[in-house]
Amino acid sequence: MDIRITEIVINKKMGKKEARFALFISLLFAVMLAFSSFPAGAEFIKANITASIQQEYPASDVVRGWINISLKNEPLESQLSTSFNYSITLSSILQENNLLSKLTCKSSLCNSTFLKIQLEPAGLQLPSDYGNYTLRIMLGSAEIISQNITIVLIPRINSISPSIVPAAVPADFVAYASPVKNSTIVEYEWSFGDGSAAEKAGTNTASHAYSAVGEYALKVSVKDSQGRRASREFAISVVSPASFANSSIKDKKAYMQNASSQIMLLPEWQREFVSSQLNMQGIDSQLSALQESYNLAATAQEYAGIMGNLTALDVPKSIIQSSTTVIDIRFSVIPASIDMSKLKNAGAGSYNANNSAEYKDAIASWFALNADASFSLKTILAELDNNDILDVATGIKLKIKPKQQLENVYLVVEKKPSEIKFKNIEVKDINASAAVFAQLPASAEKEIEFIVKGAYGIDDIFSLVYLSPKLSELGLDIQIEPCNFNSACEKELGETWKNCRKDCKPVGLTILYIILIVAGAFVAYIILQEWYKKHYESSLFKNKNDLYNLLSFIDNAKKQGINEGEIARKLREMRWSGEQVGYALRKYKGERTGMWEIPLFRGRERALVKREILKRPGITLPPAPPGPGFAPNR
Repeated sequence: MDIRITEIVINKKMGKKEARFALFISLLFAVMLAFSSFPAGAEFIKANITASIQQEYPASDVVRGWINISLKNEPLESQLSTSFNYSITLSSILQENNLLSKLTCKSSLCNSTFLKIQLEPAGLQLPSDYGNYTLRIMLGSAEIISQNITIVLIPRINSISPSIVPAAVPADFVAYASPVKNSTIVEYEWSFGDGSAAEKAGTNTASHAYSAVGEYALKVSVKDSQGRRASREFAISVVSPASFANSSIKDKKAYMQNASSQIMLLPEWQREFVSSQLNMQGIDSQLSALQESYNLAATAQEYAGIMGNLTALDVPKSIIQSSTTVIDIRFSVIPASIDMSKLKNAGAGSYNANNSAEYKDAIASWFALNADASFSLKTILAELDNNDILDVATGIKLKIKPKQQLENVYLVVEKKPSEIKFKNIEVKDINASAAVFAQLPASAEKEIEFIVKGAYGIDDIFSLVYLSPKLSELGLDIQIEPCNFNSACEKELGETWKNCRKDCKPVGLTILYIILIVAGAFVAYIILQEWYKKHYESSLFKNKNDLYNLLSFIDNAKKQGINEGEIARKLREMRWSGEQVGYALRKYKGERTGMWEIPLFRGRERALVKREILKRPGITLPPAPPGPGFAPNR
């Protein structure tokens, strides 16, 4: 490979003869270059800046920066490499930079004008050990640049998302950073490059709205628990909400189409299940509605609203089936996983709840003696357009080989019917949608395939699935309880509220309990009200005669046509308190004098008041309180 170098320098301090001579030599050298025959190879101008390479890196980072080269008769298979033994083909790095269209190729040899190539997409790995290094970047055997770099003990900022956002709409940014060993990232600082104040946070997320369309340099700085800092700039493209909404709708529709086509590659019986778990139909309807809203939108505010809805809508980008399938793992029934009530509801028979543990152990032993079984797993994932990976479903194949002729076998899978789909087997929902059940003929080897929502590992299957025979076949000499837990009280089967409280509710006893509770509360309240009245009255009138003297005065005043206001005024003039006067007036009229009353004894109280008034017929003037300070004015 040949590197062409052109460098012409004329010193202004030269004399005219020296300058002419230098110019002549340079022109002669240029003519010689023009008529020389060079082998094919990359070409770049060394007199100008040919590269800009970052000098300081965290451990195990990749080369960042750019190089500027032109190509002449260069094969696309040539390797762009570093002195650290990492490389990428020329075609790959040009494709990552969207520069393949700039080439003119003939017979696999390509030519181009000068191309500015960003190196970060190449993923050229740097050392993991800290220290100073010399980085050499080469195309084939020709060196493009040699530069000193340093690997420092600082956190590594890998990337941010998103890199394209709409103007005037808050965008949620996420920074992905890797801390140094034995430390954590404790602070993130965001400088958005638009003149706004930097924001600090303890998490890796930030929300920001750019007010104008354009290109911005977003700088993310991090600090770890040891006080070490690192920062990195990212290019952010801010576009109009209208154009961003349009491109987002198109992208999401394309993602949906891709995911749908990949779902069609699944076995036919799994397709509908996977689609429903991803809500493909619902997402498609939402996209159609957003497309219609976009077509009708006319203002920036309307486009911004559409963008907000699009941002919140996570769309499956692709469907991923696990590349490795777990095959033929030995299966056994684990006693702790068995739910006896679900087996009973499935039709396996009744059992004594007090001996559940014995039944579970017997079922596990029965399965080990009478059948060999194994299972296989395959996980289905979905990559969303926000780059999250969603655990969609797990395909399970269970192989059962009886060791001898068996009657029906009951299979229970602890999943709701909406979260499971069997292949060619009818299932029964048992125990309020807590499990599904299949009754299997067990005279020959049987393969059972089903798919369940979510991701399951090997250990999870043993708590998810169990099998059992008829409980009567277990040979346990245990008295079976009459209760069948079907929510119906079947007296003909011997079910009563004493032996089957689940099915037979003690209605009469419950009503009796309620009556007793209400009666007790009634009596307690009456006792409380009478206690309160007695103590409240005693606190106002330590001598009962004072109260009855007031009542006698009120009675005589009423007979003379004096209104209550005048009566109250006269009593207060005699230094009776407002609370005492109010109490006496209410008691005279037979009204409630304390807490809310159940008026059981009100008639007796009125009769007592009348008798006491009759004993004091001559009290026409307001009686005086029993002494100063007895009841100060309130």
